[in-house]
Amino acid sequence: MSLTDIESGISTPAAATYAENRSSLYHSPRRQFGNATPLGLFAFASSVLIGSLYNLRVKGVMHGNAMIGHSLFCGGLAQILAGMWQFACGNTPGGTIATLYGTYNMSYAYIFIPSSGILAAYTDPSEFGAAVGTFVLAWALIAFFLLIGQLRTNFCTVFMGSVNVMSFSFLSASYFHPERTGLLRTSGSLGLIVAFFAFYIGLSELLRADKTHFIRLPLGVFGGKRASKTS
Repeated sequence: MSLTDIESGISTPAAATYAENRSSLYHSPRRQFGNATPLGLFAFASSVLIGSLYNLRVKGVMHGNAMIGHSLFCGGLAQILAGMWQFACGNTPGGTIATLYGTYNMSYAYIFIPSSGILAAYTDPSEFGAAVGTFVLAWALIAFFLLIGQLRTNFCTVFMGSVNVMSFSFLSASYFHPERTGLLRTSGSLGLIVAFFAFYIGLSELLRADKTHFIRLPLGVFGGKRASKTS
């Protein structure tokens, strides 16, 4: 092979090998990202499950501080990372939902960390309840807006999002009216439904990602077409 062969475009085995090696020096190989939807959904579902069980006062648990670490790292960091990967794959709805719920879990858990000073700043329990109730109410509104973006996906996702809005609403009301313990328990009961559907959708996406797996979990896709990943 001569330099003349390469410059003149003559196709020879040696020239092709040289061109391929030269190209690899200046172009990084393309990378294919995996589906981060199961990660985001399992992180979301596990956080909702634990929080809902605490709200139901299972085994007499009255304080949910034990789940702060889980909310920060699994429900928070893992969901945010899943959201970033979704954005990288071009899935804007899924990236938005996963990232937002990840930041919610982190910010909600941060309230109950003693070193944050947030709890100490409120000497009046009713003021604290009003402050956190307003915070959760704002997230109920965010969850409602996210639900609107999910309406064209599938039945399971829409149902989960609808129940999630109700769960947020009852949780907010429980802070405004702490004497009504039924509000918190209702929020916990609705949260268990949300967690179940989140686990179900996450498992469906996990099995779908494995092309060789013979099990498929239906999601009730609207219009008979496979919806894009949403969380």
